[in-house]
Amino acid sequence: MPNTINSETCNQCSLCIAVCPYKIFEKDESGQIVINSDRIEFCVKCGHCMAICKSKSIDVEGLSYEKNFYELQASDITSDNFINFLANRRSIRNFKDKEVPREISIGFDSILIDEFLLTYDVT
Repeated sequence: MPNTINSETCNQCSLCIAVCPYKIFEKDESGQIVINSDRIEFCVKCGHCMAICKSKSIDVEGLSYEKNFYELQASDITSDNFINFLANRRSIRNFKDKEVPREISIGFDSILIDEFLLTYDVT
């Protein structure tokens, strides 16, 4: 089954557009959210769109709301349920097209070198 949006249940919140790292979703001329057929090949099936969709209107090939997503109910808060909940959350990083200042990158380099030396006891 290919990726689809159920236009009858979609509430047009546009959160899928905001979270998709590959810009698969867009609004058409009528303002409806649709899948951009020119970009669908870039879909990595990360599930961000499904995870953010409160109306469960998005289907991604290979994923299902029942098998891949966990609903945490307020009355179900146990350590196991919370771990399942966290394991099913998605994260996304939107990087800026901007160079990292040298003093920051040098700082990270020294932290990584120190961590490497401590981890592997290279003295």
